[in-house]
Amino acid sequence: MDSKILLSEYSPNGTYFAVLEEDFGTLYLYLTHKDSMKTRSIWVRNLLPAPDTFNQEAFDKGLPVPLDTNSCDHPNGEPLPQQDKLSFLWFMECNGVAVSEGNTILAILPPWATLKKPGYAMACTQPTPAALPLEDKTNNPLYHYMLKANVFWKEWDEDEAWPVFLDMMLVRMSSSIGPYSRLYPIDNDLWPPRCIVETHYKNGCIFSTIGMSILPQPNISHEVENPHYYKRIELAFGLDYDLAKEKETFIHILHQLSETPWHDNCWLGDGHIAFIDGLPSLPSGLTFKGLLFTENPLHTPDIDLHAYYDDPVTFLWCIPITEKEIGIAKDESPSILKDLLVKHHIDWKFQDREECLPKQSSPLKKVSIKKVLSKPTVDLDRIMSTLETLVGMTLIVPVQQDTVIKTKAKKVNLNTALTYNLRMIRNTKNELALPVFSSLDLFKHSFPNKPLYVMMNGLEMMLLLLKKELDILYLNFNTSKSQPIPVKYVKRYLNKE
Repeated sequence: MDSKILLSEYSPNGTYFAVLEEDFGTLYLYLTHKDSMKTRSIWVRNLLPAPDTFNQEAFDKGLPVPLDTNSCDHPNGEPLPQQDKLSFLWFMECNGVAVSEGNTILAILPPWATLKKPGYAMACTQPTPAALPLEDKTNNPLYHYMLKANVFWKEWDEDEAWPVFLDMMLVRMSSSIGPYSRLYPIDNDLWPPRCIVETHYKNGCIFSTIGMSILPQPNISHEVENPHYYKRIELAFGLDYDLAKEKETFIHILHQLSETPWHDNCWLGDGHIAFIDGLPSLPSGLTFKGLLFTENPLHTPDIDLHAYYDDPVTFLWCIPITEKEIGIAKDESPSILKDLLVKHHIDWKFQDREECLPKQSSPLKKVSIKKVLSKPTVDLDRIMSTLETLVGMTLIVPVQQDTVIKTKAKKVNLNTALTYNLRMIRNTKNELALPVFSSLDLFKHSFPNKPLYVMMNGLEMMLLLLKKELDILYLNFNTSKSQPIPVKYVKRYLNKE
């Protein structure tokens, strides 16, 4: 059977190309990135009688392999779908696609599809390397997402969609920073429509994108536990009036950045850094190598862009930073760099300034931890009262994968628990510390990389603590601070000394 393309189409923003192809007695859906040429595929149906076994060797070579008789709902083969009823329905991020015949979805090829976890096909009855079963509509969140995407694309088929969206965003921005003075189209008449708006604000100008938030950023849904906050963004530069001659440079950079998430299949969020060529130098001679994206630089005007398709629209400011400042963000953390910028009074505007470097601290006098802890300033009554409270609580104890101590929940090694909590290690200079959290939400807020954890009764946790070579127990009851308790006081509480 000769190969034949039944349907082909570029994604609405032109970054991917979808093809539905008949070949080797099968029907497969392919999705290819136009720049990297990386291709994902999903089996749709067999056009000939199914074989008894799945040909894994041929599949590993990239050939379109039919599903076996036990893995499809049509062992005798199915005819080709009616070509005039075929259509593609794109994910709102434009990096995934579904193919339908009339109102029936035949297959969905999501952005996260891999060789180990392919897409979903209606005719597939059990998991295979080429396709997974497409579950019942009422229980499959992908169906609900595709219904939402269908409404989205129908809205943007209307000629008035962009003028309505643009007016809505301009009204929301003007209520915060005043009316705009100029508008620069940057979409080259391609979809999605985008522009840059220039607004005079206090003693500077704000240049902000409008249109990026039409599309959700790609990949974020499967890389971040709570992705909604950064799904839709707009970017902004602030420029001091004294540096107005650099306006064109920043407009050009904003133009490039407005396409980056979808062209590079990535996402931008608070604390991210982009390396940028061509950033202007300051009159003082300071040169910049990149941009820090942040929601809240100093003296930021409060711009509320509300929500779009149930996702809040987040305003990210682009702050030029030097090579050494980039090093601080990489070696320490972006939050430390943001704190330095605030301490040096660097606000939302690009203006003449000095480089933000941490002050060199003077050598500390060596003192014994035991001596410090034995000072009479310790509030022993408060410590004992806190430990009393812990006895009846259920606590979250983060752990590594070492499995040494058996508890009711799982095996954990409290010796190595949480030595990678950099914030607490920096505060204590002591890796023999055990942070404990009063709630799962607080734990997840502190550890977005989701390490293992065990839920333990407070008394059980303290008894286990005595068997380990740990110095300090850190009790976390809120996001702003923790209460350190030397283990010696845990021993005293339990009458172990």
